[in-house]
Order: sequence, then structure tokens, then C-alpha cells
Amino acid sequence: MVKVISIFIWWCLWATLEGWREAIFFHRVEVDKTAGKLLHGWWTVQRSLVLGIVILTNFQWWVITLPLVFIFLHDGQYYTTRNKYNKQIYNKKWFAQSTTSTALLTKFETPVVRTVLFVIGIGVLITYLLQKLQLV
Repeated sequence: MVKVISIFIWWCLWATLEGWREAIFFHRVEVDKTAGKLLHGWWTVQRSLVLGIVILTNFQWWVITLPLVFIFLHDGQYYTTRNKYNKQIYNKKWFAQSTTSTALLTKFETPVVRTVLFVIGIGVLITYLLQKLQLV
């Protein structure tokens, strides 16, 4: 159980750092739409590989929580950091929504959807942990 909680915490920290990294990158470098799509593609491959390693080494049903919480933490950190460097954009910070992103799913990943997925992810993790403790 400690292993599951540790992996989950590290995943959350990594998701937040990924959002921060992308925000700094896009703040410092003007990227055209084609380059942005290419970068999102590579970042998606990188994240999929990390998730794949976690799944291969810890395949249990709780791992479905990881992509669910990633979106909330990554996007929230991204929008908040971009707003920090440019007050003209993403005024709602954590709960902002991009209208110019080159990421394929951004138009579907609204603040409400991201928050609901995060809550579902936390709920699934808690359910898993309670089952392991035999409290459910």
C-alpha cells in the first residue's frame, strides 16, 4: 500500500512539473502551430512511456487514476504558470481554458471535465486503498 501511495504522489508531482515545464517553454519560445503539434506529440509519447513503465511494473486496477489526475494537475499548473508570466492570458489561472492550444484534447478538457476526472481518480484510489485495508 505504501508503494501505491508513493507512486501516486510521485506521479502527481511529475504531472505538476510537466505543466510548469511546458508553461516555461511556451512562455519563452514563440512556437508556430506545426511545431506545437509536434511537441505535444513527443510529450504525449514521453508520458505514455512513463505510464507504460508504471503499468508494467505495478499492473493493478488503481493505475487508471494516474491519467485522470494528470490532466487536472498538468493543465492547472500550466495555466497558472503562464498567467504568472503574462497577466493578459489565462486569467482564471488553474481553471482557465485554452482557445489556441495545439493539443488535440484541449477543447474537451474543460475545467469542469478536468476537475471531475480528478475527483473520480481520487475516488478510485481511495476505493482501492480501502479494499486493500479490507474496509470496503
